[in-house]
Amino acid sequence: MNLQYALIDFDGVLTYTKSAWAYVHKLLNLEDLAKMHKEAYSRGLIDYKDWAFIDVMLWHRLSKKILNLKPYLRPGALELLKFLRDKKLDIIIITGGLDYNRELVDKYVNYYISNNLVYNFNEIFSVEVNVSSKEHIIEEVLSLDWSKILAIGDGEMDIPVLRKAKLSIAYNPTCIEVSNAASIVIYSKTLYPVIKVLNKLLW
Repeated sequence: MNLQYALIDFDGVLTYTKSAWAYVHKLLNLEDLAKMHKEAYSRGLIDYKDWAFIDVMLWHRLSKKILNLKPYLRPGALELLKFLRDKKLDIIIITGGLDYNRELVDKYVNYYISNNLVYNFNEIFSVEVNVSSKEHIIEEVLSLDWSKILAIGDGEMDIPVLRKAKLSIAYNPTCIEVSNAASIVIYSKTLYPVIKVLNKLLW
């Protein structure tokens, strides 16, 4: 299969952590308050940008040093990125997470699009929301052809791109809808099985 782009989710795929937001909430013991915000979004009381803003307000004025404790990459994460580069695919990470994880993979990817924390004198001040729809970014911002795309994701935000991509992998999918949207479903604690499958399909 001759593809040009690999679209990969970050949280839950390249890391064990399902959410960069939840990771910080857990570090700061703010999970109960964050859960209230998530429920408000789920019920349609606030939109995605409002949800992001009030979540970050829980961290307002805290030192950016709290973000030095980054989640670990999954075994096979860097190997997967190197494999895809060797196959001459441009690697695109679009994540509903945050940019503090970017340095973990930055040298391996062509594009890294995320929501960006805004700082004021090394304190967390606000958030710039760039990712509310991955489908919109692929079609309207990057103007890419779905027939040239491999997509790998695990969550509900990935469903539209998993459906539209030429080849898609639901990796440890969080719900049945994610599984149903993908060409292939893989459950594993590491990303080595993903590399093995793709090695048979890509040339």
